[in-house]
Amino acid sequence: MGLDIPEEIKDSLKDVRNDSSDTNFVVVGYDENNPNALILLGSGSSGIEGIKATCKADDVCYSLLRVNYTFEKAGVIKSDASRFIFVYLRPESIPLQRKMKIGTAEGQVKKLFTPFMKNFEISSLDELNKDKVDDMIATITQTKNKTTQKKAEAGFLIDGVHVSARSNATDKVNAYRKPDSQAKFTFNQSKGASVSFTDPDKLKEEIANVRDDNNPCRWCLFSYIDKKQIEFTGSGNGDVSEMLGACPDDKVAYGLFRFTEIYDKQEHVKFGFVHWSPANGLSPILKATISTHKGAITPQFRPFHHQFYVENRSELDEERAVDAVASLSGTKSKVTDRKAEKKKSVYQRKMIGGATKETQTLQYVDKEELRVAIANVRNDSMSENWVIAGFIGDKKNVQFGLKGKGSGGAKEMAGAFDEESIQYGLLRTNEKVDGYDTVKFTLIQYQPSAMPLTMKGIVGVYHGAVTSMFTPHHANLNTSDKQDILNKFA
Repeated sequence: MGLDIPEEIKDSLKDVRNDSSDTNFVVVGYDENNPNALILLGSGSSGIEGIKATCKADDVCYSLLRVNYTFEKAGVIKSDASRFIFVYLRPESIPLQRKMKIGTAEGQVKKLFTPFMKNFEISSLDELNKDKVDDMIATITQTKNKTTQKKAEAGFLIDGVHVSARSNATDKVNAYRKPDSQAKFTFNQSKGASVSFTDPDKLKEEIANVRDDNNPCRWCLFSYIDKKQIEFTGSGNGDVSEMLGACPDDKVAYGLFRFTEIYDKQEHVKFGFVHWSPANGLSPILKATISTHKGAITPQFRPFHHQFYVENRSELDEERAVDAVASLSGTKSKVTDRKAEKKKSVYQRKMIGGATKETQTLQYVDKEELRVAIANVRNDSMSENWVIAGFIGDKKNVQFGLKGKGSGGAKEMAGAFDEESIQYGLLRTNEKVDGYDTVKFTLIQYQPSAMPLTMKGIVGVYHGAVTSMFTPHHANLNTSDKQDILNKFA
């Protein structure tokens, strides 16, 4: 049964999304007299504190919070933006049966609150505070180094690098520290390897323009005028190919460009940093000298999603940039230029003898709810990292629907598989590959050993249609033992 959603809730959500409105939060809960109906608990302009004052501490509540922040500031020029956070309060004290009941409606609720930048699940209102929200926004928007403040360590500066206590051991450790954005050179650089920008304010202004989604400028470029000075070369509204076209043929240059990666039908803004060093036209001595500037230059352009070293313009274009980022994020299978084959949801079953050929069509309990749950697992900004769906009903009326989801990883997922039906699950995991964080998706088919053979046969007819719902994924695991799941993802 669908949820009853009053118009006043929809109007309040629109009000929060309106930047000209002072309203920056709305709180929604369940009607005590009708478990299938949502009610508006309140809205206002007091943000986090307003949510905490409005939510019911002992029941599930859903909130949408608008957060305004400064993405970049260069002199008097500021780039302001808004982001939305979906706050989901689910107290631990709620009975398990109610949690399960409410869990079946989560897909509809999140669809109501979509779009939002981050799903923030809490079990107590004490977990919701400004510091956590600020840190969350900084992480999401890749501005964490600009929006967090770390208390200075006791110590002193040597060549622009902070040293806490001088010894042979700490010198080795500090030599590998990434320099502050104001550092001129790092420990492993030779004396005299300092470098500077002729106009630091111009540098900040152009980078701020590229980072502003509302600004048409998509790239900026800086190049050397001599061995120790770098100047602004140009900017533009085109893609990275346009930027490379502006790179000088006889000079090293550095550029930042903005592009988008599309997966799960959503656009995700990405940033690339280019180190242009032409293959011809530079002496080996000059290249060696400039290479010592890396520690001072790169931090000026952080944060970015990928760094590209380019010697020839043909080495990089928009497509290659998307492919490189997708390889690191685990979304490459969804952004390739190869068109996916259309998979049919109707499969033909071959009958034996003279029996009539019968078309087997997979029926869903709520296909949209399942689709949303799978999309949430694929979305890195969402906390959910697993989803389980299974067959419901008897041999004459088999349907496929959502059975569970969560954010507790493989251990929680393994415990959620039941012994009553064949189930399929998608698990998102993070792995370190060559020092990079990558995201992997595994399709798990759980088939209890006690399942009757007749039921296994009937369900097998729909295997192709079911797996297509969870495609793409990096690996498969078919098992009848939950311990296999725990062992694989230990």
